[in-house]
Amino acid sequence: MKQKLGIAMALVTRPRLVILDEPMNGLDPQSVKRLRHLIVQLAREGTTFLISSHILSELEKIIDTVILIDQGQVLLQRTMAQFRESARQSLMIRTKENTRALRVLLQADYPVVQRGSDLIVSKPVALTPLLHILLDAHIQILKVNQYQEDLETVLLRLLAERKA
Repeated sequence: MKQKLGIAMALVTRPRLVILDEPMNGLDPQSVKRLRHLIVQLAREGTTFLISSHILSELEKIIDTVILIDQGQVLLQRTMAQFRESARQSLMIRTKENTRALRVLLQADYPVVQRGSDLIVSKPVALTPLLHILLDAHIQILKVNQYQEDLETVLLRLLAERKA
């Protein structure tokens, strides 16, 4: 309740800049959704938000710029569009004959590895030609999923790369 009251008091005068520290902390799911909607609406109307949060999955839904600050130093500043471009994509494929499918895809120069019962294509590829190669080899496809790294994963990877 204190969290909701504090946020309401901060927004009642429609300031140009609002600084929020862990605004989603302690809120129930409905309140989190309402707060997200309110932040997006006020941002469209010209209010700038500076939000400090560890719940990156929530921030990812509402922010347009990421600034990573560590001990007072800006380590990283990117737009969400730049982050999305940095996100690695992969393709998970499951077939009836993974060993043969792996061999067929490697022969076709796809960056693929077997992980458990799945084949993982580690770089963005056109899906249709890849599926045609498997189907032309008479390999039955059971499942195909595309994955893209989320904000947290990209951020942690970029920080690790920066330190290396």
